[in-house]
Amino acid sequence: MAPQHHSPLSCLKDIGIIDASCFISCDALHEEFAIIKKTAKDLFLATHPDKGGDPAAFRVAHAAFQVLKSLYNNHRVLNGSYANYFANDKGDGTADGGSDDLDDLYSHFATSEEVPSYEHFEEAAREEVPGYRVELAKSGRAQCVVCKRDGAKEPIAKGDVRVGSLDENSGAYGRWHHLRCWKVPRKIFTGFTDIEDADVTLRDLKSMEEVLLCGISELDSNAQSDVLQHVMEIANWVGSRKRKTDAVAQLPGNMSAKASTTKKPATSASQLTAAPAGQIPHHSTFVPMHLSEVESADKSSLVGRCFVVTGYFPEVGGGTGPD
Repeated sequence: MAPQHHSPLSCLKDIGIIDASCFISCDALHEEFAIIKKTAKDLFLATHPDKGGDPAAFRVAHAAFQVLKSLYNNHRVLNGSYANYFANDKGDGTADGGSDDLDDLYSHFATSEEVPSYEHFEEAAREEVPGYRVELAKSGRAQCVVCKRDGAKEPIAKGDVRVGSLDENSGAYGRWHHLRCWKVPRKIFTGFTDIEDADVTLRDLKSMEEVLLCGISELDSNAQSDVLQHVMEIANWVGSRKRKTDAVAQLPGNMSAKASTTKKPATSASQLTAAPAGQIPHHSTFVPMHLSEVESADKSSLVGRCFVVTGYFPEVGGGTGPD
């Protein structure tokens, strides 16, 4: 079934802008879009299903905003002003400016069963300007803040994808990261609806344009693919833990991931032999043991052994564990 035609005028009304009066004081298109963005954000929070809002009303508002934003990003707003859609109203509730691609965009968000979390929209509502920008490095002179912190002096090569954050004092983007060094912020990954689907994730990223993130639509398909590959990997998210294989590779003895994942017969603490004095033993396998095995073992068999103790120990630092 072909998507139903939905004009820019009807999209303005869908987010609660019923006439052009709110644009009277605006001298430029970006000022008009700022009003649209603020109006839409407030409506998202009021209608979000996570807070008991109407799912249908939320989807309509979200879809309408995506159409209005697409017009702005692609310089397709009628004669450079959203007010012109009201002036051009034919009296039947429609106005010129719609197109098949906008209808497809509207249809996707209006019918999607997956909704980004309330937290995502709450974070977005706090930001007047997108906090992050992704782009191709322009000169090859900028240093990656992560590499620089770690003592490496590797600039971001010209043409490579880089990600920066907004400096609120200067209003410019800086603190550039290699894409591989960038940890995806929570406010962004909470907006993903299906990280197993690259097309859906790309739509999710584009839906954040001019809200939390900017620049993704300006990249070519290869660069967009690089960004997608990075953000779809949970290990690259802020707060994510290293994969088990990565953590095992850093254990004493440089045990390989292959060795750590190969099942071996269980070995008890009492079967371990003492290490030569003054040496830390290196084993080809990692031997998990319960505390009861250690307590019941011949204590002489544990001399010189290296143990990795895991768990939560609130009595050490005054914490309370995972909660």
